[in-house]
Amino acid sequence: MEPIVHIVLALLRRENQVLLVRQQGQNGSYWSIPGGKVEAGEHWLEAFAREVREETGLVAAPSTLAYMSQVYLVGKAQTVVFCAFEGTTEGEIAINDPDNEIEECAWFDLHEIPTMVQALRWPSTRLPLLDYLAGNVEAGRVWAFRSNEDNSEQYLLQAI
Repeated sequence: MEPIVHIVLALLRRENQVLLVRQQGQNGSYWSIPGGKVEAGEHWLEAFAREVREETGLVAAPSTLAYMSQVYLVGKAQTVVFCAFEGTTEGEIAINDPDNEIEECAWFDLHEIPTMVQALRWPSTRLPLLDYLAGNVEAGRVWAFRSNEDNSEQYLLQAI
């Protein structure tokens, strides 16, 4: 098991809308922003473009570091670092996911996002996204969480 796992997230906007993907999970499908694991030898920015292309078919380029979230998984002695970038896109939606996890991809109005992502089980992925989209925190904010033995997460802090 890798001691540190890096996950890139793509926060893509079009006017007053945000792009979400619906993907298969262990407990059913859920909506989230596109993203995935940074592969060995890959840079965050390369992973951003690759994940967006695979999950949405769009050509994307990162423009701003939105936020970072770190969660320490106590039971696995593993740290997962989520790095979310805002970005620009071009092209048409055409899912080409080699992992066959993405079921759907669509643009949602900003006011719909809190309802759409409520099924995200982990606060480390849900809370930073919602606070950032609501304008409650500035770009570049870092969040820290710790999982408990029962797989629940404890919010630790926000830092600049």
